[in-house]
Amino acid sequence: MEPVDLLGYAASLVQVRDVLADTEYTWTEAQERTGFRTVLAVPLLRMSERANTNTPIGCPSRLLEDLQRFSPAATRHTPPESA
Repeated sequence: MEPVDLLGYAASLVQVRDVLADTEYTWTEAQERTGFRTVLAVPLLRMSERANTNTPIGCPSRLLEDLQRFSPAATRHTPPESA
């Protein structure tokens, strides 16, 4: 699975510590070109009040060459305040 596919299932932050060891990770072309091993991806969602759903519109990602586990503090999600 590519990061975007994983985000579609999780609808939240996704962390893959070692893409070479993860059997579900299939974005091999990008990995082979750049050599990254660790991925941290966050969905960028747009809320549709009419449909009462969140639609994914992007996927900011951090790709690291070294194996790394991001700390809970680094991956903490703080929802925006309601207006």
